[in-house]
Amino acid sequence: MKFLRAASISFQLATRHNLFNINWHNLFDVGIILDQILCQQSISEFAEIDPTPIHPGHHGMPLLLNSLAALFLLGAIHVLAQGRVPLAKTSLKSAWYWAAIALTFFTTLFLAVELFGLIQNTIAAHAYYLSAILWMTPFMAALGARWPGTKAWNWFVVLPMVIVLAQPSWSTWATNPENFGLEAPWLIGFGFVLIMGVGNYMGTRFTLSAVLMAGGLVLLVCETSPAISRFFPEGEVVHRISVGLITSGVMSTLMVAEAPCPPNPFSLPCARLWIDFRDWFGIVWARRVQDRVNQAARDQNWPLRVELHGVTGVEGKTERPLPEAAREMEKTFRWLLKRFVDDDWIEYRLQAPHQFRTGKRVENEHN
Repeated sequence: MKFLRAASISFQLATRHNLFNINWHNLFDVGIILDQILCQQSISEFAEIDPTPIHPGHHGMPLLLNSLAALFLLGAIHVLAQGRVPLAKTSLKSAWYWAAIALTFFTTLFLAVELFGLIQNTIAAHAYYLSAILWMTPFMAALGARWPGTKAWNWFVVLPMVIVLAQPSWSTWATNPENFGLEAPWLIGFGFVLIMGVGNYMGTRFTLSAVLMAGGLVLLVCETSPAISRFFPEGEVVHRISVGLITSGVMSTLMVAEAPCPPNPFSLPCARLWIDFRDWFGIVWARRVQDRVNQAARDQNWPLRVELHGVTGVEGKTERPLPEAAREMEKTFRWLLKRFVDDDWIEYRLQAPHQFRTGKRVENEHN
């Protein structure tokens, strides 16, 4: 009931301060309003939820840092919402839903624990560990993002992964919740899954985003291990740093995706299509598609090959690739990528400049 009451007051405050009508592209405006809500008159309105005195950490610098973390969370929510429409026509749609669940849970948890003090530290430790597990689900969902098996992958791989990795939490919850702590085998298991998921995007344009998110997840998990936590700052500091790293990773995807595609020596439309597929689906699927295209190129003697960095010419060939070879390669890409994306997704990248488009802009250009 306290949490629902806090949510109700938060909505009233957002309405009073015109938070729903501001320009969300100007994060400075959002920061000013958050400062007004959290640092001036609004925090006192939460006293009716819990009459106990407000913790001293809720004032001064800690409150400012928590407000900054909340600002980063709002930015991550904005970026994730922007990516919904472009990914809706791909097999990465389920990965987007997992990311939305993880971000919603993470945001609610941080606000409830750090800003409003609605959750005890014992419960918060379990919840932050679960949040780290949920952040792994988009990466794992991408590893199985191929039609028609995406649903089976999510039900029989991603969801069981969440249940298994959460075993240290739910096994101690019924007996002694305060005795929660990750031992070395569970840390190794989490690290193995993290490497599989985040490693899929090493070598793509989203490498920095993946590294930032991985750093935030490592902090969240190591903070729950008795053997390692003593090397880290106190929990509140770790949580703020984790918020900064994870949300920076989410927000940097938009900046990276909006950047122009690296120049290709042949300026082929299928080269732009290939780079976009590699970046969004990761190295694992890119390698499989690369092998299939290059096999077709060798069989049909095309003067083109697909590399991870783009489409190149065959060694020893200096002449411009024949248009017929380029058209055949484009047909091969269309045939292979139909298991991952629909025709509109392909057509858009073959005809438009290679850059990320927000959902609104895509809809306007297709209408």
